[in-house]
Amino acid sequence: MKVTRSTKQDSWISCDCCKQWFHASCGGFTASQYSKICRDGLWIKCVVCCLQQILTTGTDEGTAAAESIRLLLHDSMLRDDSHRAGTSDSPLCESCSVNETAEHFLLHCSFYEQARNNMIDYLKDTGVYAKLKGRLSESTLLASTIYM
Repeated sequence: MKVTRSTKQDSWISCDCCKQWFHASCGGFTASQYSKICRDGLWIKCVVCCLQQILTTGTDEGTAAAESIRLLLHDSMLRDDSHRAGTSDSPLCESCSVNETAEHFLLHCSFYEQARNNMIDYLKDTGVYAKLKGRLSESTLLASTIYM
């Protein structure tokens, strides 16, 4: 059973796949969803883990989990993050010549179009796409999803 922890200021929850802890509100959970998770011991898988499963088939799961968290925290190897950290000369995507942000990587980059289409198919197959009402954004993809 999932363990949740709560402080006076924040409610925390962990993804049952990557085991990473995050603020329930940062993960996109409402207070009522958080209460239901605690009460019913619901299994959750964050959207980052869903995305990583699609994009990293055949790679080391530990590395994939670490990279998904880095993407969520805007501390990834994407050029915009690297440029901000001083490890890249330019924030621009080499394929598209716009800032290579998480949003660009997830939603717009032509280089990852096939992977994105696979991700959307997966989200449709699992019912997540319908829950999102077809509105994909960086925040909805990086927020957690409850499987109820």
